[in-house]
Formats: sequence, structure tokens, C-alpha cells
Amino acid sequence: LREIQEHKSRHEKTLSKLLEIEQTYLLLPENKRMTYKLPYLTLRRGILGEKAWLEWANEAEESIKK
Repeated sequence: LREIQEHKSRHEKTLSKLLEIEQTYLLLPENKRMTYKLPYLTLRRGILGEKAWLEWANEAEESIKK
């Protein structure tokens, strides 16, 4: 259980950083955003991956606690 909690902490930090980067991208003017469209799609994949991992970790944590 401790190991999952440690990993969750790392993934939460990573997700936070990725979300900060996304906010920076979303604040760019439209013409600048088009320049970074493909990297943004990669960023979105990273965000979704971190969210999915954290959801799984929460399920695993609850299952272990039972």
C-alpha cells in the first residue's frame, strides 16, 4: 500500500506539471497554438495517461484496504 501511495504522489506531481503546460498552451493566441498542435496532442495523451493511472491506483488502493 505504501508503494502505491508513493507512486501516486509522483504521478500527481507529473499530472500537475502537464496541466500547467496545457494552460500555457491554451493561453497562446490561436495562430501560435496551430504551430504546437501536434505536441499538444502528445501532451493530452500524457495527461490522459496520468489520470488513468491515478484512477487505477485509487481502485487498487481501495481493494487492498478491504
